Amino acid sequence: MQLIAPDIEEADRQATLFQLLRAIMSRKFVAPEIYDLMDKVAEMLVTNQSTNVRDVCRSIYLQFLLDYPQGRGRLKTSLTFLVKNLSYQYDSGRLSVLELLSAILSKFATQLVQESCRPLLRWTRHGDCKR
Repeated sequence: MQLIAPDIEEADRQATLFQLLRAIMSRKFVAPEIYDLMDKVAEMLVTNQSTNVRDVCRSIYLQFLLDYPQGRGRLKTSLTFLVKNLSYQYDSGRLSVLELLSAILSKFATQLVQESCRPLLRWTRHGDCKR
């Protein structure tokens, strides 16, 4: 991870580093360095001038939010960062944040609905709804 962080903003190395980061994340490798690197990815999804880089960063960051343990403080910090950047000076950065927030709300809502419905589905499956 320490090898990725310094070069992640270098345009000629980004594609390879993003692929490497995705591979590491797919194995759900949890280390403090991943969380530090995700802070940089979050910053890049707002500030990078390349549309492609912002798209990749959004995708990686969403995967991180969904797949990695997010304590209440960490999730709140991440969402606060995104909301603050809704007033970023350039439209491209604001639009990138809006797209990510939309995806977060969509994905998180789906997970929450599924978790909330499990007891109800169990309840109706066993015929308890007649009581």
